[in-house]
Amino acid sequence: MTHKARVKQMEAEDFFKSNYNSSIRTIVYTKKGVRKISTYKFVETVGSGTFGIVMRVKKMNSYENLALKRVYIDSRYYQRELEILKKINHKNLLNLIEYFYSNVNKEGRFLNMLFQYSQNTLYDLIKVEDETEKIIFLYKQALDGLEYLHSLNICHRDIKPLNILVDSDGILKICDFGSAKVLENGTKNITYICSRHYRAPENLLGISSYDCKIDVWAMGCVFCEFYTRCPLFKGENNTDQLSKITEVVYISYSDALEMNLTYDETFTPIGIKNYLRKISVDTKLVDVIEMSLVFNPNKRASSTYLAQLPIFKNYKTK
Repeated sequence: MTHKARVKQMEAEDFFKSNYNSSIRTIVYTKKGVRKISTYKFVETVGSGTFGIVMRVKKMNSYENLALKRVYIDSRYYQRELEILKKINHKNLLNLIEYFYSNVNKEGRFLNMLFQYSQNTLYDLIKVEDETEKIIFLYKQALDGLEYLHSLNICHRDIKPLNILVDSDGILKICDFGSAKVLENGTKNITYICSRHYRAPENLLGISSYDCKIDVWAMGCVFCEFYTRCPLFKGENNTDQLSKITEVVYISYSDALEMNLTYDETFTPIGIKNYLRKISVDTKLVDVIEMSLVFNPNKRASSTYLAQLPIFKNYKTK
């Protein structure tokens, strides 16, 4: 985010704070481009950061609570989040309801996107949930969401507990597509992506030709946290993160060679399956997570493969 964008985000937060309990009436667009008039009442700030600011708002004609995400769009840069949100529609993704622009000028504008409001994230649930059947059901939903995204060649690129919502009915929804990108074969991508503790080995090694399996790795790390109650690999920087991974995950000589990693034949990691058993991961989930946390992405399972495993056969959402 540019300095100008950061300043604009601070202005956005100040605007919301000074307009609590006031309303805004504006022209909005559905993801299909239909124009209409909507009125919203600002309720509270839910979160803010380099991504923008999220507010809880109330839609006045229905009194429905919605989440409004406001980001500053510098006219010099392409904003792909909205374009991706227009493409996607799945029960396990936080789908765009409508959007509008505000404070438009030649330098940029604010993009305001409205979604279903959900108070709880997987981060909250990880602290308290220990029932295996519920964890399996959540994992199945997460994989269904990823499978849909990946079928469109969309890589989320920032899977972490805070970017996964769970509503009051236990329905999981992957959210925040600010880092998402349609990946194309042969195209180089930035590798400094995804929050460090969920960053796949290929990103840590600077391999720019990665694919959607970086999301599979991240999701495997996320679901381990139901048993560790903290990040599985908690490195202080990229080098330390990679070290934490190699202490646990087995790497063959051929994998090290393929990924341009120095191979130390004297080093013997515990192995991910043994480690998962050590931290008491339920036996039903060990194989799924092990296939998600394979060091070499070419040998790592895809979201489609994982979602079809027998363990998930009886877990269907309505």
